[in-house]
Amino acid sequence: MLIDARFHIHEDTGERYLPTPLAEAIGQEMDSDELAISDSTPL
Repeated sequence: MLIDARFHIHEDTGERYLPTPLAEAIGQEMDSDELAISDSTPL
């Protein structure tokens, strides 16, 4: 029996949580603080 040991890592964007009550208070757009963090992070 041959087992395929390749693994695929997929980025979790959190989209599956958006329709839940947990994410109701989270805005869709980033605020200025979040944009500053994003801009300071290298690709």
